[in-house]
Amino acid sequence: MKPLPRCLVLPSLVAALGAAGCVSLDEPQIPSGAVRPDQRTAVLVFPSPGPWVTQEAETKAESAAKILPGVGQLMQSVQDDGDLKTSNELRQYYNAWPRAESFRSILAEELAKAAYPGATVSWVETGAPPHVIERFNRAESVLDWRRRYLLAGPLDIKHLRDYSQVLEFDGHLVLEVNLQYGLMNNAEGNVHPALRSVSRLYRANTMKLLWSHEDGAEDKTGPRNIYEYKASPPSLSEKFDKLAMPLAAAIAGSLRSALSPAPDAGAPSGPARIGDMPPVGFEPTLPPQTTSQAEPPLTPPATGQAQTPSPGEPPPVGP
Repeated sequence: MKPLPRCLVLPSLVAALGAAGCVSLDEPQIPSGAVRPDQRTAVLVFPSPGPWVTQEAETKAESAAKILPGVGQLMQSVQDDGDLKTSNELRQYYNAWPRAESFRSILAEELAKAAYPGATVSWVETGAPPHVIERFNRAESVLDWRRRYLLAGPLDIKHLRDYSQVLEFDGHLVLEVNLQYGLMNNAEGNVHPALRSVSRLYRANTMKLLWSHEDGAEDKTGPRNIYEYKASPPSLSEKFDKLAMPLAAAIAGSLRSALSPAPDAGAPSGPARIGDMPPVGFEPTLPPQTTSQAEPPLTPPATGQAQTPSPGEPPPVGP
């Protein structure tokens, strides 16, 4: 069956979308003690097998449609078909981002800057066989990779990547980063480079999901026609290289923010103590979307309340 064009599908959604409300997600915290000091954390980066091109700028109506059962799946299928066709056309000229494999070392540096308490290690440093990580990132196409790893739910991804079966990960946490690179379309029909990541923190022994987060970095300066990047693939690689560090910093900041103690809404405001302040140069990133299976830690009781004078005590006498 041939999919319906977007121009025919979108009008039929207007009435349904009008009844849809806003969805707000609270920002859960990683439980206290889940990441111990010097906790060995295997940082694994799984890059997409090729560039992904968003054929058409996504409207708010289409975004809202994706949360509606049935309708969302139809809209996503129509969008995916067009995006995959455009991505395959670009891949004839730009097959892969050469420095995607080095993103792990950039992320490890940013985690250190953000004062991540664990000790980050690479796949090689854990001693795990190389063929295992290759198996964990298999996909038939870029679209298949997105569905398997980038957009998969916690239960789906567990069957694809079961870190508890890797003996070398015993006692480790696993920070997996699914890295997508490609182009995004704007309203004028031009494109700009963009990186996107979906990161998940697991306890390897039990495959318990402690944290999940989506981050992105884009270069909207000087949008071009997609044919310019086809004619000059190295210029696209240069754009991705410049976006790598901002994305790594965003991932590290999001993870560090989730490790911070939850504020006590009922506690009186006061000056921050030195021990409560983040590292110099660290700016926490406000996440657009976070999911977690862990419950937020208990809020510590408020302390330091001022004493109230007894009712019969006379006011002090001035000079």
